[in-house]
Amino acid sequence: MRFRQPSLADDAGVVGYLVGVASTSDFEAWCEREWWRALRERYRLDVERREADAELVRSIHRPDRTSPAITGAFPAHFHIDLLPRAQGQGIGRMLIERLIERLEQRGVAGVHLGVEPANARAIGFYRHLGFTEVAVEDDGGLILGLRPG
Repeated sequence: MRFRQPSLADDAGVVGYLVGVASTSDFEAWCEREWWRALRERYRLDVERREADAELVRSIHRPDRTSPAITGAFPAHFHIDLLPRAQGQGIGRMLIERLIERLEQRGVAGVHLGVEPANARAIGFYRHLGFTEVAVEDDGGLILGLRPG
């Protein structure tokens, strides 16, 4: 398997991604101004929907906000996903290390991410990189954090 950089693709196509922001609070404020308003107009609460769709529409009208207790110490956040054929090859580590380097260059104090508590493999991977548990969400999800440097 050959990976073409920086596209994170092999001969069969894209195998994953990492997206992140330096300031979760700023990103959530941007979403409120630029994204949620238009979606709320398009997807009103007073329209009949299947339950799964209704749940998504409710989340547009009441989006989750990250607690200042988390963003104060760990203002940045990211999401990463790799297909199984790309896992275990150091690609995830490389992507996260590059992100952390860039956050350090910008003077960002810390980064956080959410992980399902049942995902023991991912939790072990993040802990190996130095992430520690900083919070448990109402639904049981774990928030892990890391301070660069």
